[in-house]
Amino acid sequence: MVANKEYLRQRIITAAEQLFMIQGFDATSTRQIAEKVGITQPNLYYHFPNKEEIYISVLESISQKVASELNRLASKDWTLKEKLIAMVDFLQTEHPFDFSQMFKDIHRALPRESASRLMVIWQESFQAPFVRVLKSSELPLYEGIKEEVIVVQLFTVLSTYMMFKSPSGHSKKQIPLDQAIDLFLYGVLAR
Repeated sequence: MVANKEYLRQRIITAAEQLFMIQGFDATSTRQIAEKVGITQPNLYYHFPNKEEIYISVLESISQKVASELNRLASKDWTLKEKLIAMVDFLQTEHPFDFSQMFKDIHRALPRESASRLMVIWQESFQAPFVRVLKSSELPLYEGIKEEVIVVQLFTVLSTYMMFKSPSGHSKKQIPLDQAIDLFLYGVLAR
């Protein structure tokens, strides 16, 4: 019985992840999530008290997987560029969602306490591995700019690049990832 309960809970999280990451928090209803799983709304509410708790569970689930893989890639004996390409490629391939939409959801649709909780999760899971890579880089960074600020800018610049998917689910890369990382690291001026 406990195994079935956890299995159904995980199915709800998986279905909700697909809906939230495509439609956003506000546009996704608990009715849609229940229908996608093939259960009733009361059954959904048996496992989660409200949509907010489903959303938090989705982001916690994603964050655990992301942190594990990003930390693994960050520990490789590669150049800064190679690490960034691998890390961003992982995010684009495995979790191609719109970060700006996610942050809008977190800050506009959720209570302050939940938003704060999710920001800590994001910082620990998504941001921290990139910060470690930058701090251990063989390349000098501009003095006075914190690595956390650089990572936020990296996500801002690459977020639309990372979320592009064709209707079939395959990536639609507008420019090669290595060129996008080069633009971020070195700008457009000739070296």
